[in-house]
Amino acid sequence: MITTLRTTLIVSLLIASLLAGAAGAADEGYWELQGDPVRKNGATDAWADQNGWQGKIYSFDNTHVCYGYRHTNPMDASFKQWSKVRLDWDPLPGVLVPGQGIPARGKIEGSNHNLGVGSVSIEGFGHKILSLIRVGEARSDPKQTTVGSGTKGATSKIVLTAGFSAMGASHVLQYNYVWKEGKPPATPGATTPGSTTPGVTTPGATTPGSTTPGVTTPGSTTPGSTTPGVTTPGSTTPGPTTPGVTTPGSTTPAAGGYWELQGDPVRKSGATDAWADQNGWLGKIYSFDNTHVCYGYRHPTVKEFSEWSKARLDWDPLPGILVPGQGIAARAKVEGSNHSLPVGGVYISGFGHDILRQNGRGESRSSLKDTTVGKGTKAGETNTITVTAGFSAMGASHVLQYTYVWKEGKPPATPGLTTPGPATPGPTTPGPTTPGPTTPGPTTPGPTTPGPTTPGPTTPPGPGPEPAAVSQMTLQAGVRKVPAGQTVTVPVWLINAAAANMNFNVHYDRSVATPASPAIKGNLLDKAMFEANTGEAGIVRVGLAQGKDLSGTGTVTQIPFKAVGQPGDKTALRLEVIKAANAQAANAPVGVIHGEILIVGPDGEVPGDDNGDGVLSAGDALSALKMSVKLIPSKTCMDMDKDGQVTSNDAMLILQKVVGK
Repeated sequence: MITTLRTTLIVSLLIASLLAGAAGAADEGYWELQGDPVRKNGATDAWADQNGWQGKIYSFDNTHVCYGYRHTNPMDASFKQWSKVRLDWDPLPGVLVPGQGIPARGKIEGSNHNLGVGSVSIEGFGHKILSLIRVGEARSDPKQTTVGSGTKGATSKIVLTAGFSAMGASHVLQYNYVWKEGKPPATPGATTPGSTTPGVTTPGATTPGSTTPGVTTPGSTTPGSTTPGVTTPGSTTPGPTTPGVTTPGSTTPAAGGYWELQGDPVRKSGATDAWADQNGWLGKIYSFDNTHVCYGYRHPTVKEFSEWSKARLDWDPLPGILVPGQGIAARAKVEGSNHSLPVGGVYISGFGHDILRQNGRGESRSSLKDTTVGKGTKAGETNTITVTAGFSAMGASHVLQYTYVWKEGKPPATPGLTTPGPATPGPTTPGPTTPGPTTPGPTTPGPTTPGPTTPGPTTPPGPGPEPAAVSQMTLQAGVRKVPAGQTVTVPVWLINAAAANMNFNVHYDRSVATPASPAIKGNLLDKAMFEANTGEAGIVRVGLAQGKDLSGTGTVTQIPFKAVGQPGDKTALRLEVIKAANAQAANAPVGVIHGEILIVGPDGEVPGDDNGDGVLSAGDALSALKMSVKLIPSKTCMDMDKDGQVTSNDAMLILQKVVGK
């Protein structure tokens, strides 16, 4: 009964909001760019850090930055040479008209040794306009970036961040727009900047950010991009020095020893129990300790957001003992509802690794193969792991720092897990500038002593091209849709092949899909030996080998999967590289781009998914409500109760799926 009353109230509020929006139209007007962009943050022309990294800017202006870095005493000799990367973007429009999309383009080219090349991120007017995280070019989608009307004198902003992921630095430009009444100029021009948010914006108008742990990347802090509207600030969180590449002249690592966790984590930043911002957003913490935080937010004057949301972010306690060569075990889970905005994420980094990232609802585990720890150099040396639980819709985050100390001798017989006690809430400590809702600045580890595997960059699943346009050797799993009960074959690509042998795993959710038959040898392998094991639940193991290096781009395997879940279910196809080497037996770095299987209905669509993004949201429920009052044409896929029409009951059923009821 309570659930029915609550969902009925939500539907009523949506109807009221819908009718109010249909009744009135904004006065004629437009957004006008105010001069050049304001440079909110940027690295100096040349610099060095305490770990031997040197960086420099070759050139920059309001449409590009070209930078490079090197290490004075690296483990890998190639890092002695200067890298060179160029990040470009088009000037932003001088005039934006309500209903018009925001055109934007970004491009990245050059080389950063075998580390990340940085990113170009453009955000504003409540939209993530453009995001480019690897070599290549990207353009915004005008249909997904339309701007709304303002009120007299209102301001808004667009923020562009050119992030140098290998140097712990970024250039941040803020473009300020002001609302002008009357007809827009006949020929909207293109120039530069962005500013504050008009009227009621998404929570968090100003954007402090948390820095990325791991002090082996050049530079001591890592500002991310400011996200107008939906933001994830935190505090500055310095990370550890990576074993292997430390201060020049360091001694040889100790012959035996282990890393021991020192008590409870230090709370570096955290939101207060309840708060409000200048745009009218209210937030509160339901509960939190050192392994979870549960929070919510609302806006009293925006009907869609008038009810309190509730989202919970959990993570497992970290290991009490870490032994050299051992991976770091971590797990995180995000669940609940933040209305139609992102629910945040859990990010765990340290010991030179991006240990775990869970963006949005779902669960993730770290890869033990890719997170091995190194030895310390002397007793008392410290290292850190940082957990950031970001509330992307509230401009806040909880940041916990775990400190480990190097102890000489044998580790305790049974390395256990510590269970930290609850922390005391305190005020949020703003950092420099901030990454957007689902993308806090990427952690880029420095060079480390070569281990059994040499992982390259990881890219989450997405509908990008297959094979992807990347510059280094990369393993890519396909993204496929399949009707419930049917079978689909998913390719695994090897792009820019430069290895003679490889072992990798494909992890999947067996409640959504399972292998339908043995994996097939790919077209790139030709005379290479190939073996695959699909007999273990939740994992496909693949091995390949030949006497000389593979070259070119093609598939290494094709895996048939049967959809055993329901329409709307999906599973990531997470790639894990176990071993990759060239014909000279040297480790070969391999980047990965994860894939995905989405189960659809017989019509090829997810029931209730109006915009076709594969994810049900409050926006889809609102579309159903519009269809029920004949404001927009009805779609068969929105008829949730299969009564032959789209009504408010279908909107309610979609909302219930969004909140997990």
